Amino acid sequence: MRFPSRRFLKIVAALLLLPSIVGGVFLIRYYYIFNGIIEGKLAKIHGQGENEIYAAPTTLFPGKRMPAPELLDESGPEPAPEPAPPRAPSPPKPPPVPRSRR
Repeated sequence: MRFPSRRFLKIVAALLLLPSIVGGVFLIRYYYIFNGIIEGKLAKIHGQGENEIYAAPTTLFPGKRMPAPELLDESGPEPAPEPAPPRAPSPPKPPPVPRSRR
């Protein structure tokens, strides 16, 4: 059995190595592209993006222990004062009295 020549082996190695390198570069490039997409979506979930998530208010019940600073933090800002009730409408003006002609 005759061994192939060195030139033949180099050609076969190049033909196998070249697609492997191109495929590896392709996969690495798309890894970074999809990694950026996923990181962007996760940033939105963790509050670093545009979306905002609001939590339900804390419920207090008898017997629940809560330190004063935490209670003040949970209570939030003071509510705005209630507006004053509307004033009663002023009574209508009486009609003008006709003047007599002399």
